[in-house]
Amino acid sequence: MCVFCNGVSRRAFLGTGGVLSTGLLMGSQSSTGAAMSVASDEWERQPPIRVYVVYLGTGGAWPKPEFDAPAEMSSAMT
Repeated sequence: MCVFCNGVSRRAFLGTGGVLSTGLLMGSQSSTGAAMSVASDEWERQPPIRVYVVYLGTGGAWPKPEFDAPAEMSSAMT
């Protein structure tokens, strides 16, 4: 047991921290009232997003053994 822990386990510490943070998040939402709905026509028009993929290697080990990184890269370029 840790000298500075005062009998508090890691599980109890994380559980208490989770409960307190959830309470703070929910408390701030409930104090402002119900969430207001916003019509989609009131939103500012945003440009389309671009999704980029970065390949750090061409090996077949991650994310699965049958993954073919060179074939995936060539299909993404077209």
